[in-house]
Order: sequence, then C-alpha cells, then structure tokens
Amino acid sequence: MLFEFKRIYLPPGQKVLLQDVTWQELETIIEELGEHRAARIAYATIKAFRNWVRQSSK
Repeated sequence: MLFEFKRIYLPPGQKVLLQDVTWQELETIIEELGEHRAARIAYATIKAFRNWVRQSSK
C-alpha cells in the first residue's frame, strides 16, 4: 500500500471516498486498519457510487 492510513484524521460521522480501489486493495486497507477500528467500510460499484453522489448533492 502506498499510503499510511495512520496519517489521516477524520472526524466522526464524516466520509472518505477512495476511487478505483480493487477488492484486493480494499482487503489490504481493512487489514491495515485492524479489527478494532471505529470506521465503517463499504465497497460499492460505480453505479452505486453515482447514485450516492446524486443523493448526497440534494
């Protein structure tokens, strides 16, 4: 992984969007964050992402 997630501060309730992440990369991210993380992780297809963007912008 090219980025250290320990360097990111994200206030509670906020979202981070990582684009063009493969399933294998997502598994690596989850592994790096550890089992006792406070973050909720979701994987979505591009169609689901576009729907989310439309709903968020309303």
